[in-house]
Amino acid sequence: MIAGRPEPGKVTPARDGVLAPGRPRSQYATRDLTEGSIPKNLLFLAWPQIIAGFMRTADQLADLFWAGLIDFRAVGGIGVAQTWSNFFNTGRTGLDTASRAMISRAIGAGDIRRANYLAMQSIMVNSVLSLTWIFLAVFFSEALFRVIGASTELTDQALWYMRFRFIGSFPFMLTLVTSSTLSAAGDTLTPARAQVLNRTLNIALMPFFVLGLLGLPEMGLAGTGFAFMLAQIPGAFLNLKALFAGSSRLHLSLNDCRLDGGAIWNLVKLGAPASITSMERSIAQLLVVGIVAPFGDLALAAFSLTQRLNNMVNLGQAGLGQATGIIVGQSLGAGKPSRASATVMWALLLTLALSLVLSALMIAVPEAFLWLFTRDEELLSMGATWLRIMAIGFLVGGLSTVLVQAFNTAGDTFVPMIVTLATIWLVQQPAAFILSGQDWQVLGVSLDAGGLVNLKSYGIAWAIVLAQGIRLFIYVPYLLSGRWMTRSVPI
Repeated sequence: MIAGRPEPGKVTPARDGVLAPGRPRSQYATRDLTEGSIPKNLLFLAWPQIIAGFMRTADQLADLFWAGLIDFRAVGGIGVAQTWSNFFNTGRTGLDTASRAMISRAIGAGDIRRANYLAMQSIMVNSVLSLTWIFLAVFFSEALFRVIGASTELTDQALWYMRFRFIGSFPFMLTLVTSSTLSAAGDTLTPARAQVLNRTLNIALMPFFVLGLLGLPEMGLAGTGFAFMLAQIPGAFLNLKALFAGSSRLHLSLNDCRLDGGAIWNLVKLGAPASITSMERSIAQLLVVGIVAPFGDLALAAFSLTQRLNNMVNLGQAGLGQATGIIVGQSLGAGKPSRASATVMWALLLTLALSLVLSALMIAVPEAFLWLFTRDEELLSMGATWLRIMAIGFLVGGLSTVLVQAFNTAGDTFVPMIVTLATIWLVQQPAAFILSGQDWQVLGVSLDAGGLVNLKSYGIAWAIVLAQGIRLFIYVPYLLSGRWMTRSVPI
């Protein structure tokens, strides 16, 4: 037996990777993902993440529900605020990608001690970065609305919602980072429990702060942000408890609570391209919001609503993508590249089947999704067209999600960065400008779309879909080349 790789249900790993006796353990702390049926292992890892994703989406849609009871500007305000929140958070998500790649390799190689050490480094460096950007974001919240051209009414409606979301981002970050480390080691169940706890609490708290029940202040839209801030704490605690108590495969120690320049440099070096990729997407999303904004608050609300619904139906794709990355990383760490490749193929097949069903429903009955969150006839009409267009992109985007997770966790973060950079800035943004027919004012310079096409806000949706299709077209031959499995991952 490899030291640090316990037998299911019989042993508990000590912090240094030496096996120690203990109570029967969950399969999520002991199962060897480098052996056995690939489809079964994919579903074994994916289903907790799909449940967690469902709760995450239900939580986000609860925001939209309460905003929809206020007015469509509140719906648009949520979209703007969360776009900014995602932008700031993506600056550190590359570190999560790097830690998953490094920890999964260490686990596959049987080096539990090194995996523990890398997990602690990831938690510490993410904490420092997050506290820095949260302070700046809270202070400049109002300016963030102004810079994308949001109206005064919309800004006033969502300002404190945004500030509370930013403050709550610290415990939210801890939940994400600890979830990433646990998942890389093969435990997707504990992070799912943490997410379900956080999201359920958030949904339950919202009406009390929005409506001012039980003598609490009536906060309106800001109440949903305040509920989010409070609700993130229990899940972070649950994950940290699992890591430090050793109930997962990992078992952290405060003795490792010191910054290691070499380990941090490896995390940054490997994760920087993934961070840039995420920031490219977030910056592009902000610019898309800026393109949509001139079409009015109604168009901005339709964009925000369809983006959130797109996230809802993306649950299976995201879960399968994460599961694929974990098995790929551990398989490569165990010296089994053929298993890594076969895992990706199985995941693509499962994702395609799921995407075909969900995309067909979105195209056939978009109003059934939208009606849950708005009764405004104009918003329903505009949102239905947006959703039908985005459903096409959802079909190809899900396959790209799986491929990017596989490449990143294999240690190849550079190619996804270049492909994302090219398809966003050379395809999506110019196409959005041309297809929408909207004239821009940039730094005092007037840019004329030329009037060749004038699809208005719908042209922006088509531009997003076009970029997604080209992205997949590039990824497939790269997958088949196998070069993504040859990257060196420092552990």
